[in-house]
Amino acid sequence: MPIVTITRQFGSGGSEVAEQVASALGWTLYDNALVDEVAARLGLTVAEVSSREERVPSLAERLASAISLSAPEVMPLVGDAATPPSEERLRAGDE
Repeated sequence: MPIVTITRQFGSGGSEVAEQVASALGWTLYDNALVDEVAARLGLTVAEVSSREERVPSLAERLASAISLSAPEVMPLVGDAATPPSEERLRAGDE
């Protein structure tokens, strides 16, 4: 299935361009519908999902990820393997 992605700056009119491209190709446009569906499936608000949509990982998250991949003794338990490091999980360990 072919896919076209359009990235944009806020206020640049990218949504309108995406609508025109999808219309010209006869394709379905998944703009905010994807965020809405993720929020519904996870039981989160659209704002919570949107805030993480294009978020850059923090320095602490990048370091934790790099360390967990480089040293076997720091590898997560099997049950935690699918859960990547997050600021919240790192802070919870400090308490």
